[in-house]
Amino acid sequence: MTTYQQYLGRFYIAEQQIYVENNVPNTATITIPAGYYYITGYTSESTEQLCEKITSLLQAETGFTSATCTFDASTGKVVINNPTVQISLTWINTEIRDILGFSGNRSLSATQTANYGARYTWQPTLPPSDFPVDLQQFWVTGSSSYTGRSKDGQSWALAGNTYRQAEIEYQLLPKEDVIRESSGAPYNVLEHFWQDVCHETQPIRIYPDKTLSASSDIRTGILYSEGEDLATFEEYIDRSVRFYQGLWDVVLPFVEHTPGEVAALSEDIGQRIVWWEWNGEDLSQFGDLVDGSNVTSSSAQVVTYGGIKWIELDVTATSGNMTSSGSILPILANPPSANYGIMADVLSKQAATSGRIGACVATRFDGDETYYSFGPNLRGSSLLKIRKAVAGPTAPVVGVEMGDPDIDANNLGTHIELETIGESVVTAIAGEQQIYYDTSSPITEAGAPAILTSTIDVSGNAINLFRNIRCFVVT
Repeated sequence: MTTYQQYLGRFYIAEQQIYVENNVPNTATITIPAGYYYITGYTSESTEQLCEKITSLLQAETGFTSATCTFDASTGKVVINNPTVQISLTWINTEIRDILGFSGNRSLSATQTANYGARYTWQPTLPPSDFPVDLQQFWVTGSSSYTGRSKDGQSWALAGNTYRQAEIEYQLLPKEDVIRESSGAPYNVLEHFWQDVCHETQPIRIYPDKTLSASSDIRTGILYSEGEDLATFEEYIDRSVRFYQGLWDVVLPFVEHTPGEVAALSEDIGQRIVWWEWNGEDLSQFGDLVDGSNVTSSSAQVVTYGGIKWIELDVTATSGNMTSSGSILPILANPPSANYGIMADVLSKQAATSGRIGACVATRFDGDETYYSFGPNLRGSSLLKIRKAVAGPTAPVVGVEMGDPDIDANNLGTHIELETIGESVVTAIAGEQQIYYDTSSPITEAGAPAILTSTIDVSGNAINLFRNIRCFVVT
């Protein structure tokens, strides 16, 4: 039996709104929260993906309780249906219109089918010409181990790691599947998908058989290149017939998706599954700043530093100790019912001529209002970057010094990597990890699982930058 595939990429959207009306008439404006989505979820997925989120928002409105938004795997198009009464669509934000594949507003009809296939998806119209040993299992195990024999006849070996990859090929695909005709719609062609998803290094849900949609039927991977970068789109395609634009061959190499910074540290405290990450764009995922009692001013904003977006926390305090002279930015997502931790890249931007500045991310633990920060407290130059900082939820971590950049606390599995920027010298004071807790200003966001902190233990100003922020479950 011929088997066809579909590829659904993850994407981020800012808050989007759609105005709907039926012929009763009832009207409503539904607001889709900002965040990361796939166009649709797998069967019984607990996290609502885009179509499922739109369905729940519609059904919460009077006159639309039977309305649905679904992704048709056979056509690749989104269908919005209101079987009891007709429905019209007005796109307050055109981004959501383009993602769903519509070309404009729609007048009253019981069924609204998109004009084009959904954006961030690709559905080749032919089955593969070559694929892994078992198409449904999909992944093939590889090894990075080396073996050899020296000139004196002795054998040698260097044990590496196992990994899982797969390469799938298509031949004679029509141009409409592969090459985009413009910078706009239709977006569900491979060239758009490569730029929108692969270039953005977003995970891809691979359906080896697109008629199956259980979680066990899906493989999650990222496009992979043996080189240092993904190079150009031409690296993955070729004309089936020389000089003829109508037919194309495609080769897609994938590796199984494991978030890089998480996977690299998995041996420290076990398997980590990312359940929350900063969208890299704004502060919509955070609560309001909470200041210690000695803080006179504070601010949180997204800034571009070195061509990269960071969250900047700027704190000015009068005097006192680290526990009352800092500000915290809580993450609004509720923690899972499991141990969890947080990781981030942290850059201390402000020098301290005396005293200490804390450039920290922190986890909440024991279910109370106590927050334990990790990442070193800094004295001297400001140009220290914590490349990776990972902590578990059960205890505060030890201090760190530059001479010992990789520390694994016995009771925690903390892993911190330090990197100096330029020629500046930074002293990270061992044993000076601070418990951040201010009884005069407790965290008000219920269930906030993790925070970002900027602290200082003298009168002055602390400025810290944070990016690549992820919360993970430890299993």
